[in-house]
Amino acid sequence: MEAYAHFTTLGRAESSTAEFSPRKWTLGAKAEWAPFKRLLLSAGCEWKSAMEVTLVGADFKSSLMSVPAYCDLGVGAEWLWKKNLTLWLRGDNLLNEPIYHWATYRALGAGFRLGAKMTF
Repeated sequence: MEAYAHFTTLGRAESSTAEFSPRKWTLGAKAEWAPFKRLLLSAGCEWKSAMEVTLVGADFKSSLMSVPAYCDLGVGAEWLWKKNLTLWLRGDNLLNEPIYHWATYRALGAGFRLGAKMTF
């Protein structure tokens, strides 16, 4: 099991198109469990605080955008199929919350990814 917390006390950051206050806090936890030799199950959750963003348009007028706080819940599974080949499945944003990793770009809603990992 893994847990973390991050608190920010920095000032404001600036760029040519947006000025924002970093998120005040981030909390997270992740747990993994191997019920069988070839199977690994995981679950995790990450909470991030809200932030305020000042957007500056081409006409140099600014507007304030409030990016909401969110909780990102995810689950995953890995199955060792052969000695060097693992199949995995990962589900993210299972609460279907509006998540903004960047100020004006909203992440997609709940989703799943399937993949394979080969070890050489």
